[in-house]
Amino acid sequence: MKKSLSILFAFLLIFTIALPAHAASSTKATVYYNGEKLALTEAPFIEKGKTYIPLRSYFEELGYTVTYSGKAKSITVSYDGFESIIDLNTNKVSEYGEVVVDKLDIIKRNNTTYAPLRELQPVTLLNIDFNKATNSIYLTDMYTIPEEETTDPELASQGFLWKVENNGNVVYLLGSIHVGDEALYPLRTEITEAFDASDVVVTEVDVTKPLTKKEEEAIQKLMYYEDGKTLRDHVSPEIYAKLVDLAKKKGLNMQVIDKTKVWFLNLILQELLPEDEKISSEYGIDIHFLEAAAEQKMPNLELETAYLQYNMLSSFSDEYQESSLATTLQMIEYADQGYDVNSGSDYLLDIWKAGDLATLDSMAESIKKEELDYYNGMLTNRNKGMTEKVIGYLNGTETKTYFVIAGALHMAGPDSIIKMLEAQGYKVDRL
Repeated sequence: MKKSLSILFAFLLIFTIALPAHAASSTKATVYYNGEKLALTEAPFIEKGKTYIPLRSYFEELGYTVTYSGKAKSITVSYDGFESIIDLNTNKVSEYGEVVVDKLDIIKRNNTTYAPLRELQPVTLLNIDFNKATNSIYLTDMYTIPEEETTDPELASQGFLWKVENNGNVVYLLGSIHVGDEALYPLRTEITEAFDASDVVVTEVDVTKPLTKKEEEAIQKLMYYEDGKTLRDHVSPEIYAKLVDLAKKKGLNMQVIDKTKVWFLNLILQELLPEDEKISSEYGIDIHFLEAAAEQKMPNLELETAYLQYNMLSSFSDEYQESSLATTLQMIEYADQGYDVNSGSDYLLDIWKAGDLATLDSMAESIKKEELDYYNGMLTNRNKGMTEKVIGYLNGTETKTYFVIAGALHMAGPDSIIKMLEAQGYKVDRL
């Protein structure tokens, strides 16, 4: 069981997505004005590459007078004799009859009206600086020179970063962890500078992009039995009995469970495990840089597809899938008894923050020795495809710099992307 648990936690260093609804949720942000944090009534958030702030609270914190007209369906904000009108029918913002914002992207949530902070810049005339490492926005008056931000090297997460060059093309390779906490940031300067120097960001899959209908239909076929068989035909009587018992305790629909394939049921049941309040995919490295790329309108490419990843998960042997399901059921039982089942996540975060490649290499070698089929499916075979993509970037006819992000275990061990590139004659430097 200990072996299976270690592999389950290593999943966080290998795999980007877990469930089909894989579009990323909103990420909270913090806004500062001339060095002081704005005490907004509702938290700003980053979504679709934009930072949304609560309209009324934002302007009031900046010292504006805010007036809402229900009859005209408009919001008037005034400051020092200047007046701007936000028309809620057309989403246009005008000043003395002249339109200054043609289409404000307004969002209404929980009776609060939000708008993108940058789109309001023609009204506030403030300097706007975005710190990608902390999801912080710094506003300053036009006459105020922003202080240069510095990162304490001792506090910054080290992570795993490499650089490879060919024919003027540059590829930065960042081994990521797909969950994180606030303490994961800031990242060391070399990582943020590599991102800032890049033209394209590349991830395993773009988790901020919803699946197409065709993709959903294809993946759906991998998730449920369509040949007349049920889950009972694919697991032992002991495991099935545990599932029946769990369904009763948790109020789950056993008829739906019966139609669900083992690999997918395993992922669904992991959602029953208690969440670590400090750790979330919102702080994951790939999400962090995808949102930063969207903020800068940086192109995004994918190393894989969602279907490829799901198909790979569904292709493991029946024995391995049942063993993984048994591990998840055991963890749910431990959690119900009050045991901490999240300590493995903390350990992986410590490895990433320290940039401990020796431990990462050892972990990859251990998985290869103990679960070769899993190792080949999750790492070796996928690494081959990712390496081909990276070589394609290096040999591209257009000179570009790519910031490639993949789970850290893809960069570690004897069959890593790094080793495969070196075997092809490329010089790969760890930064």
